[in-house]
Parts: sequence; C-alpha cells; structure tokens
Amino acid sequence: MQRSNLIIKISGILLVFIWFFSFFAAVSCFALAEQLNALSEDLYLSASSLTLKKGETYLLHAIVSSSAGAQNAASFLSGNSGIASVDSKGLITAAGLGETKITVTLAGSNKIAVCSVKVMASDTEKTTVMSTTVPTTTVPVTTVPVTTVPVTTVPVTTVPAATVPATAVPMTTEAIKEYPIKLSETSASVYSGNHYFVAAECAGKLSFQSSNSEVATVTSGGVVYAKSAGKAIITVSSATHKTSCTLSVINTQYNINLSHTSINVPKGKTFFLESKTDNVKWKSGNESVAYVKNGLVEGKKTGVAVVTAYTQDGARTCLVNISTAEPIRFAYATPNSASVNEKIQFVAITDKTRSSVKFEVKSKTDSFSVTASQKIDESGTYVWIAEKKVSVSGVYEITAYSKQNSTAGWETCSDGKASVFVSTSSRTTETNEQRYCSDEGIAFIADYEGFLPSVEMDILANVPNIGYGVRIYPGDVFYNGMTKREGYAHFLRVVKYYEQQVSDFFSSKNVKYNQNQFDSMVSFSYNLGPGILTSSSSSMNTVLLSSYETGEALKPDAGVSGYINACYVNLRQGPSLSDTVIRVMDKDTQFSFLSGKLYESDWYNIQLTDGTKGYVYKDYASVSANGTSLRSLKNVDTYSLTKTLLQYHHVGYTCIKGLLNRRVDELEMFLYGDYKRDGSNNKYKFEFTCASNWYMYI
Repeated sequence: MQRSNLIIKISGILLVFIWFFSFFAAVSCFALAEQLNALSEDLYLSASSLTLKKGETYLLHAIVSSSAGAQNAASFLSGNSGIASVDSKGLITAAGLGETKITVTLAGSNKIAVCSVKVMASDTEKTTVMSTTVPTTTVPVTTVPVTTVPVTTVPVTTVPAATVPATAVPMTTEAIKEYPIKLSETSASVYSGNHYFVAAECAGKLSFQSSNSEVATVTSGGVVYAKSAGKAIITVSSATHKTSCTLSVINTQYNINLSHTSINVPKGKTFFLESKTDNVKWKSGNESVAYVKNGLVEGKKTGVAVVTAYTQDGARTCLVNISTAEPIRFAYATPNSASVNEKIQFVAITDKTRSSVKFEVKSKTDSFSVTASQKIDESGTYVWIAEKKVSVSGVYEITAYSKQNSTAGWETCSDGKASVFVSTSSRTTETNEQRYCSDEGIAFIADYEGFLPSVEMDILANVPNIGYGVRIYPGDVFYNGMTKREGYAHFLRVVKYYEQQVSDFFSSKNVKYNQNQFDSMVSFSYNLGPGILTSSSSSMNTVLLSSYETGEALKPDAGVSGYINACYVNLRQGPSLSDTVIRVMDKDTQFSFLSGKLYESDWYNIQLTDGTKGYVYKDYASVSANGTSLRSLKNVDTYSLTKTLLQYHHVGYTCIKGLLNRRVDELEMFLYGDYKRDGSNNKYKFEFTCASNWYMYI
C-alpha cells in the first residue's frame, strides 16, 4: 500500500524517517482516473474497494477537486469496527474476518464517498501493508496529526478537477530504501489521437508529468494521450528518484477504423473490438492485464492496458480497464417452461472464489427465496443448484446472488438475472397468452446450432459465433472458452428474446397456438431473425395470419372492420381498373366496409380510418372479426405453410441441404408435435421443389 513520509521536527533538527514495505520485490504503481471511486461529483477516494488480510492496514486518501473547495476536510467512519477500523487520518486496520464499508464525508457539504473493505484470514500472525507511525508518539508531526492527537478530520489533498492521484502501493515492514523507478520503455512513438501507457515499477507513490502538454498529456496514473506531432518527455517521479520516457508523436494520414477507443472489461470476460480496416494486426501493451487476439480482448487481471490495432500505415488505440470479476457468471432455470407444482431447478455458475449462492424469485403475485443446496465443481467453475415446486402460474423473474465467505455480503450483477414460465396450460392447449419455449424445443434448436466453446466464424454467414449459434457483435462482453453448461445458459438468455418476439407477434394479431407450434416458430425465428414472422412483407407472415376462425363475424358487412392483406394495394375512385387511384395502401392498412356487397362482382366499397372512401379489389380485403378468437394456427393452410416454410433454405442464392432438413423438422414439429431431428428422412412425405433451383426437392 501507499508509503507515508513523516517529517519530525526534534530540537530544531529536521529528521526524516521513511518506513516502507514491499512484497519481496518492487510493486507496479499503475493507476487510472476511472479506477477511483467517483460516487459524488467532486469527492474521490484512492480505492473504492479493498481486500486486506487480518492485521493489514491501508491509508485511504480522500481527494477533492479544486471546484469543490480546497479547504474542506474529510471524516472517516467504519460500518463495523470489529471487521475494519479507521482513524481520523483514514488509516484502515483489518481487525476481523468479514466485509464492511468505510464512509468518507466532506466537511461542510453533502459530498460522500464509500470504500468497501473485505478482510480475509492472514497467512501470518500479522502483516502490515502500510504504516503511518514512527517510533515515537511525543513529537508533533508537521504535515498531518499523529495518532495520539485527538482530531476528527484530516485535510483533504487538493488536485485539479481533471486529475486523480496514483494508486497506493503495498509495502512490508522493512526499513525504507527507495528503489529506482523501472520503466518498460524509455522511448516510444505514438500516432496522434492515440493512447500510451507508461508502465512503471517502484516501491512508492509515483507522479507523472509531461514536458509539452500541447504534444501529449499524461494522467496521474500514467496514461498518455498523444495530441499532435512533436516530442514530449514524460517524467516519472517518486520521493527520491526520477526517470523519463521520451515520447515522439507522429501525425498519420491514414485512418485506422476501430469500434471503441475506451472499454471496461470484468476480469475473466472478453470484449469484441472490431476494425473494418483491411489487414489490421493487434497488440496489447500489457498482456498480463489484457490479452488481445483478432480483436477479442480478454481481461486477465485487474489493471490498465492499451490495445492497439495497426497496419504499416497507421494505428488506433483502445484504453482498456480490467475491473474485478463478477459475482455471477450465469443463471438459469430448468425446465424453461414449467407446469404448476412441477419441481424447478434454479442454477447459477460462479468462479471458485464464491462460498454460497441464493436465488430471489418473484412474479406479479408470488415471491420467495431459496438457497443453493448443491455445489458441483465443474471445469474451473462452481455450479450451484436449488430446487422448489411452484404452485402459482406466471412469469417468475430470478436474481442469483453469491458471496465469498460466511460473513461477506451478497452480490449480484446483470448476468445473475434469469426467468422461468409456470403455466396451467397443457402442451396441446391453444392460447394467445404468453409461452416460453419448452425444453424439447430448446434441445432441438441447440442440436441444430451445435456448440462452440470459443468464438469461431460461421462458415455460412461469415460472422463470429459462440455457444449454440449466438452471434457476437462489436461491443459485446462475454465469456470466451465456456463449458457446455455455460453455453447452454448463455443460449437460454438469448432465446428469451426470440420467445418474446414470437409471443408478442401472435398476441398482437390475436393468434391462438399450442406449445409445438410456438416452439417451431421460435426455432425458425432464431435461425432467420424475428422479422421473418413480423414483417408484413414476409410470405410466412401472410400464411400465418390467414388462419382465421370460421363464423358469421368473418363475413363483410356494413360497419365491419377489415384490413389490407398485401403490399402496395390500390384504393380506386370506382370499382374498375380504369378508375383513378386515390391511394396506394400498405399491408395491414385498417378500414371499415361500407356495405357487404361486391360491386362489379369483384370490388368492395370501403372507408379508411382517416375518412377516405374508395374501392378495393376483393382478394386484398380481409375481415377483422370481433372477439378474441380471431385466428388459430390449427386453421393454417397446410399446403401454403409447407411451400412457404421449406422455401427458406438458402444462403444468398445457394440452396443449403442442411437448412432444408431443418425446415422439414420445424414443419413436422408445427404440424405433428414431432421434435426428432430427422428431416432428411421426410417421413411425413412432404412434397416440395425449390422455386429457384429445380434440382433441390424432397
């Protein structure tokens, strides 16, 4: 932790005693403004979270920007002194195992910042990480009060609003010998508009300064931004030593494309950086912090690194901050769609630092908490399982929490979110209410997609995929190198989007459906995108929405509502093709029939919602019947569905036999509830010939 220099004035003679601690070697002094706690606008702390061993100490610095007032002082308060105490100068002492918070308040204002402290068991009886004491308590200190002086606040270090101090460095209980500063490079060339990280090693606090801020600026953590062509000397200083790195900034005429220029990645996760520049190469300024390959940036350990995309003509950088690992890697429930009173397994996956997991589960009418009773050691992770029967139907939102020891607090993150659907409906019940994909449907999709533990390019679509056909986009943050269970959990999270899209589409169109019809369309949408159903220009949209229930309400009559069932349909002044076109109507344009009779045998007289009247050809006018049972997928025309669904087996203009087999299986699922993957056998004897390639048929 950070070294303190105490200057003691004794009998008019200035004696400087410097105490230091090291972890058997000099420790890197890396810091970045983004790493500091900024819970309030103007008050910052030198650490937002700490992990100490019992007996260790840490001096917590409070920093206030000049805009907040340089004369204010900070007071420190521990939430539990039995775990970690704090004195008036901010010296934290790890007293007992557990977690607590240190609250820092800025005097004379409402500025508050918090540092979370976790205390772990000590390897030895006591290891002091940092000390601010000297072997005397009777001599006054010229800079800050010593521990024997009764004070309640300590002056806050004031820095310019845009800067923050370097991170404190751990030390051990040896007498201080200020080690020389070691730089990874003493000279470097950087293209303008890019970042560079001055990697420095030293046993004490470091400061950084640029000789020419017009050429390059540097933060207190050593992050350089190259502004314009020229040279700048970046000076790195400790209390007793000084060294420098000469930076040459070069203007480039060639722009390297990069999707992001600064990112945050939790440890263990991967970020997809994309460059659309041809023949780009990648490198990391610190591979022990952030490793990069083909634009995939993996967080190896907490810290800062600069990732560069470059060619022989230029470069572009991305500033990478690797934060702490997340408390939950994945969460899900099985079955995905459960029946009332069926046993549900709640599953969470964590790294191996976690000691327990619980699940908070709630619907609109029910809620409960359940603690994981099973723990499975699986390929470097822990899999946690809890079980419970649920007696009330509905959609249940799940939040998984974990903690690192028995006295630690519960933690969660966005990856700890999941959901499960509990239904009173059977698989064959027709409904236009919400459904989730069944486990059989999910297994069917997963089988066709195949499993990729790490990112690979899809050989057909030429896009990066991972897990069970999950596409990776620039800016996505994910776990690369997943177990099969993690891939399944990741897949379930993505399937939720397609479930919702299909369910919303059917509900909005008053379409009733059963479980196998729903599963079939989720698989179809997962493979081709939900627009294949929802777009009014899609032929599948037309086939599915033609599944009307029979009844008197479907007959056109005066005042009955209707809609246009095709695209680009003409509304004419009279009942013939020779009459003037009043308007070209889109599919799903709403209207009312002015009468139920046909004019000139083929034309309906209608009125649009804005009052416009005219004639439309009978084949393009459909009735919107009153009532909730407007459509049912049991009424879909089998011939039209077969011809239309099987046509979606192309990549570009190329027929793909594997896609045709998948369409056959989806058709078998839709019509017969058959989930077996054997489309190549065509056991139901569907007849089909590809419209664009006559040789592709079944």
